[in-house]
Amino acid sequence: MIERPTPLVIEAGPFHAAVRLSSRPDESIYLERPMPAQACALIYWLFETEQLTEQDVERIEKPNEELTALARLELRHRCQAGIMGRIIGILWSHPDYSLQALSATHATPEAFGEAVYQELHAARWTPDEIEALFDAALKICNEATNRQPNQHKIEATVTFGKARRAPATTPLSPPG
Repeated sequence: MIERPTPLVIEAGPFHAAVRLSSRPDESIYLERPMPAQACALIYWLFETEQLTEQDVERIEKPNEELTALARLELRHRCQAGIMGRIIGILWSHPDYSLQALSATHATPEAFGEAVYQELHAARWTPDEIEALFDAALKICNEATNRQPNQHKIEATVTFGKARRAPATTPLSPPG
């Protein structure tokens, strides 16, 4: 983590959510509220990645059963770190610290997520704190996906307040 020379002025509201962890009662962590489309993409990626990683875990085959169990456990932990870290990293908006990990500098979203997770761990965040922050980030994404556009308001704007006329229909005559 990089300490910001000048702290950001962030307030909870329509663009940021304040997260308080019981283990860090004196600190407010802010997460950016994503646009609905971005939140949908993140949740879609989350489900798709979880499904793929379970298939990868099942494909690990080693002659020693104990090694197979350890390899599966290691892969599962790496995948979880990648998933949690990516979502936290995208929404991260701490007033005092920025993340060193940048999405664009990693080959895959999972690699970016692992870098974020490792960075938080190196900054003395416990796995429970990271998981609690991930849960908060996921809740924020879910709230964003539940926002539905007001269809009547959109239609009134598009038609400049005039009632829309139904298109004229012509009966179809059979070919012949």
